[in-house]
Amino acid sequence: MRIEGSENIPKSGAYIIAPNHNCWADSPIIISALYKEIIKRKLFFIAASRKYKCLGGLPIDWKNKGQVIETTLSLLEKGEIVGIFPEGGANESNSLLPGKTGLARLVLWSGCPVIPIGVIGTSGRGPITSSLKIFTPARYVTLKIGRPLHYEKINRSETTSKILHNTTEQIMEKIAELSGKNYNHGFPNT
Repeated sequence: MRIEGSENIPKSGAYIIAPNHNCWADSPIIISALYKEIIKRKLFFIAASRKYKCLGGLPIDWKNKGQVIETTLSLLEKGEIVGIFPEGGANESNSLLPGKTGLARLVLWSGCPVIPIGVIGTSGRGPITSSLKIFTPARYVTLKIGRPLHYEKINRSETTSKILHNTTEQIMEKIAELSGKNYNHGFPNT
């Protein structure tokens, strides 16, 4: 595994990690790769399923998006590190999926920096397929860690769709640059 930009990980304080998402193994790979930088701290990855809890996932009920935001903001207020995949799901294509605005809400409402990460070399739809591909000797996984992106904290009442979309766009463009994937501008209905 290659890690580029580990010096960009803050030594203290709350922050949000925002990588592209190729397959199920991305969370545990990122957690293990960043172990030295986040030692004695826990990295909570937002996960859609309880089965990912053992892999560093924080299971969330996606039917209640308000609860997702509140739980995550609470962790950030406690000084924790949170990981979220802004594409919303695994995506093996050469283009990133449109970024969801939940990440922008977290960044803007918490005032915490976001660390964009490009994950390169993971793929496969299921645990067996992706594990075999990842651990093949000729296969390299690379994490490219970008510089922290800082945004001014704003009140929820000041939040507009334009602010959310612009913030999301900026973060997704940086993730695209780091991951080597294309980013076609656009926003889902979230």
